[in-house]
Amino acid sequence: MADLGNSIAGRHKLYLDTRYWIYLRDAAMGRAKYPCHQEILDYVRSLVSTGYAICPVSDVAWMELFKQTDPQTRLATADLLDELSLGVAILTEQERVISEIERFIIPSGIAEPVENTKQNVWVKTGYVLGIAIPTVDKWSQELNLRLQKTSVDMLWNVTHRDLTEAADGVLPMTNSLEQSAVKITENMRLYAHEIRSIQQAFTAEISGALKLFKDDIGVLMLRHFRNTTGNRGPMQNELVESAAQTTLTAVINAFRLRPKIMAQQIPSLYTYAMCHAAVRMDRTRRFNGHDLLDIHHASSGIPYHDAVFTENPLRVLVTAGNVALDKTYGCTVLAKEVEVLDYLRNLSETLPLAERPK
Repeated sequence: MADLGNSIAGRHKLYLDTRYWIYLRDAAMGRAKYPCHQEILDYVRSLVSTGYAICPVSDVAWMELFKQTDPQTRLATADLLDELSLGVAILTEQERVISEIERFIIPSGIAEPVENTKQNVWVKTGYVLGIAIPTVDKWSQELNLRLQKTSVDMLWNVTHRDLTEAADGVLPMTNSLEQSAVKITENMRLYAHEIRSIQQAFTAEISGALKLFKDDIGVLMLRHFRNTTGNRGPMQNELVESAAQTTLTAVINAFRLRPKIMAQQIPSLYTYAMCHAAVRMDRTRRFNGHDLLDIHHASSGIPYHDAVFTENPLRVLVTAGNVALDKTYGCTVLAKEVEVLDYLRNLSETLPLAERPK
């Protein structure tokens, strides 16, 4: 992943949410809803083809885009994803959070700038929905290594078109997001009297979110113990549980006492919790499944990209003064097409004249 990250380190990273992928897909099919959509596509294509930009794809963007039912537009979307992402995706949210927590709690012995760790979140298209390493228990270590190498070689060259055709139609969708949104709304109203500031809301949200990763923290701590001591013997579950709980409490306290520092250490979870905290402060808001998707887009896009093109409600949420995720991560968040076009036009001015869109 580090090598892939280094290969795109010099490119301006643009995150497109579903709305903008659809705008550009329609333009690529010759049916742009507005002329500015074609202009935006022309600028993005020029920036990508000349090495100045890239549009990595997230797991939430991929899954949301493939709700569409028309095979023609689905394949056209896949082709555009391949073209503008150059076969690069960002780790799934769960994988990013675990990786970020590991870098924070496990000392590497190397003083590495936080900015450098941002190169370790990029994967190839074949891993857009997660990294899976195949293993057959009854096989020898040598055979498993061959299997794993073959798997990596195959997935390294998989395209979005390949994934789309293999999906054999629309990905199955459930109502789980809406069910989660209803539960969140109920909890927001139930505990509203206890939350008097966004700081309180953030502490509650980050604590709840981190607890979901307690088992992962236990696995990380056990692996670190084995790697540093060489002890491969059985470990009492109580000891692993105690280490996980102690570390979890320490990380929660670090977020409570030094939130801005932790924003850089575990950015995906900070973004997620801050968005939820901002929603909790809006007493009249009824949370829905689309809001949840937006927050996942924010978590994938803002900490690791130079610009995010999204819908206005999400832009308002993440750029509000008491949230300010755009300032925390130095990311430009835009919604209006005219603003996106201006941004791309200004970015394109760094290109040689011959390479600028006509």
